[in-house]
Amino acid sequence: SGLRILLMEKPGLPMVAVGLLLRTGAADDPSKRAGLAHMTTAMLSEGTRTRTREQIVDEMEFVGSYLGGNVGREYVLLSAEALTSKWPTVLGIMADVVKNSIFPPEELERLRREHLTDLGRVTDNPLIIAARASQALLYGPETRYGHPVSGTEQSIRGITRNDLIDHFA
Repeated sequence: SGLRILLMEKPGLPMVAVGLLLRTGAADDPSKRAGLAHMTTAMLSEGTRTRTREQIVDEMEFVGSYLGGNVGREYVLLSAEALTSKWPTVLGIMADVVKNSIFPPEELERLRREHLTDLGRVTDNPLIIAARASQALLYGPETRYGHPVSGTEQSIRGITRNDLIDHFA
């Protein structure tokens, strides 16, 4: 399958941290769909064939863990931490999310609203404005490296469930 597993042990620490690094990221977003990798990553834990969003959250909280997602230009990182004794449960949930996500339409609309609210706040942060402007000036606003990783209000409004499914396939 090409899966590489890297292990680093620290004896005496009863915790496990895992990261699943996917070779895709914002650089793979189509020019009119900036933020697609970001939205796809956010949607992974919003429901699977076997679990609702609420079940995923409840099961992870029950074992004292969470699922994290981080999107870069060249990668997507899904991560989790857990006590060693809870590791099998966390790994099972993480595998379910990666293999069986269904991208529920109602959760997409909820996440879209939340993300649009966050994007509306960008104008309040000079560091983000400067970073976005410099990327666009250096690489061009419609290029793989010039568009904002989190997308724009226009691009996020245009992302469909089928876009998410096609991107993750």
